[in-house]
Amino acid sequence: MTLSEKILSGIAVGIIVWSVKYIVSYFVQKKRLESALIVDINYHLLGVNESKSFLNGLTDKVVQEGKPVKYCAHFTRDEYDLYKSVQNLLFKYFGKDSIEKITKFYKAFWELEVLFEGLMKDLWEWKDQNKILDKEDVEYFKLKRSRIESLATLLTRDNIKKISDLPNDYRDRKGPEHIIK
Repeated sequence: MTLSEKILSGIAVGIIVWSVKYIVSYFVQKKRLESALIVDINYHLLGVNESKSFLNGLTDKVVQEGKPVKYCAHFTRDEYDLYKSVQNLLFKYFGKDSIEKITKFYKAFWELEVLFEGLMKDLWEWKDQNKILDKEDVEYFKLKRSRIESLATLLTRDNIKKISDLPNDYRDRKGPEHIIK
């Protein structure tokens, strides 16, 4: 084997090793990213289930016709730090369908938190005003709660173990027209 053949074979081996390393690295990084997103999503879904339980207690014990609101809680929306930090990587590691599912999930989750935050603000206003709730107030609260529950149920209906398990269709949730009389 001549010197130029050795150099060419060395270059060829180097390219093959680099290609294999790049491909393996790509799939390892993709798997790590997907695992991190799944952990984050399931963490948020755990909070959704806790919020649903809290809402049920509020409706049964706090929001009652003819009585003032004596208890309410502050609610702060999440910042979605993990999602924000990996958004630019989604295009590198996932296809269109997966990116759409991930984006729709976080948008729906954000919407759920906005709705929950708004509901808590209503309770605080009623509490601060020491307002005696009438039938319309209780009905309004229940309609808003129903809207929150429809989205929460949609988000939590499946066990999420991989990105493909995320819902893609959110049309079953109740929109703002549900509250308008």
